[in-house]
Amino acid sequence: ISACGNGGQALKAISIFEVMHKAGVQANVVTYTALIGACDRCGMWEKALELSTDMRAAKLTPELVTYTSLISACGKAGAWEKAMDLFQEMQSEGLTPDRQMFSALISAFGYSAKWEEAAQMFEEMRLARVVPDTIAYNALIHAYGKVNHYSKMFEAYDEMRTDGVTPNAGTYGALIRAFSKSGRRKEALETFTLMQASGIEPDDTRTYADLIQVCGEDGHWEEAMSISHKMLEAGFTHTTRTYRAVIVALAASRQVDKAMDVFYRMCSAGVTPDSATCEALKRAGERAGRQDVINAVTKITTARLSAIDAEEAAGL
Repeated sequence: ISACGNGGQALKAISIFEVMHKAGVQANVVTYTALIGACDRCGMWEKALELSTDMRAAKLTPELVTYTSLISACGKAGAWEKAMDLFQEMQSEGLTPDRQMFSALISAFGYSAKWEEAAQMFEEMRLARVVPDTIAYNALIHAYGKVNHYSKMFEAYDEMRTDGVTPNAGTYGALIRAFSKSGRRKEALETFTLMQASGIEPDDTRTYADLIQVCGEDGHWEEAMSISHKMLEAGFTHTTRTYRAVIVALAASRQVDKAMDVFYRMCSAGVTPDSATCEALKRAGERAGRQDVINAVTKITTARLSAIDAEEAAGL
């Protein structure tokens, strides 16, 4: 069950759990906690709560790590009030929150744009003499970024470094994401430069996608292409989102032929274009009076949708 959960296969973990139950194998706290953790990682927050109810019915008491996974699951779903209820329930049972618990709660508030509550929980963490780590600071920075509270973001970043806590890719990614969402290209690129100067590179494609997007929205398609090349040089491959960001950047800057070149590469790589990508190309074709572009995009997407429908009908 733990292995399935760590691999993002919550449904398989649940299936194993059901087989255990039918075989008469009694689940214990560790089993339930592993399954709830799997649900947390896969966004199945309601199932996680259902399991916690079953756990109680089996006269099993949740442990601290169980509550942490439950709070994390609720937080990601935007159910911050339920996360707070669980926190209070945990305290009423005499459990003492640790660093992971506080971080989960700060994140829960951040996901729901409750930055003041996130900041208050961060202070409660300090008052409890629990030393914040990189994950806790990242959660706080993300909470500020969610509401474009840039001064607070950098205050937290500076405080983090003053406290001797080392920023990681997630720290810089949260800063860049906030700047990207609000169209602050200069600040996003400056943060990326600072990140690299610290010897840290993005650990996935999301940060690159954010940078490509903000450059494209600001009309700087050449910068967007440069970031795309850096991503490939770092060993990453394009995803639907990064392809979309590059194509939208080119299309918005009337670089129709370049946008179509990337579109063809996307299709050749087996990455299915989403509707936003296709609409951006069609609009660019309309502005440029390029019916050939509109026809090409329509033809390819129609063929791909037909193939997907055929696979679904065949049960593939």
